[in-house]
Amino acid sequence: MNVALFNVVIMIQKRDVTTDDIGNHVSTWHDFYKCHATISAESGSVQAADGTKLETAGFDATIRWCAKAAGLKADEARVIFNDEVYTISAIDHMNYKKRSLKLKCEKVKL
Repeated sequence: MNVALFNVVIMIQKRDVTTDDIGNHVSTWHDFYKCHATISAESGSVQAADGTKLETAGFDATIRWCAKAAGLKADEARVIFNDEVYTISAIDHMNYKKRSLKLKCEKVKL
């Protein structure tokens, strides 16, 4: 593994769901893991049901494996990169060799 390729810093945040005074569920995000990453596949396209292509803003972030990051679940985490928020749509454990994780990230549409 070429460590020099891990040249950007990302922040992984986890979601906590709490209940307020009247029983509503409220999602709050807190910083969970700050690490260096390699960013690749910085854009993509998705084919819609009618056959048109839609451009998506996203990337793949490869991070070094650690026990803390290996326990992530895609629906409970998000990535902050360059002050932009990205959801994690998938986590690839790279054949479970405990060397790296690949996070497929898509930009949050506001």
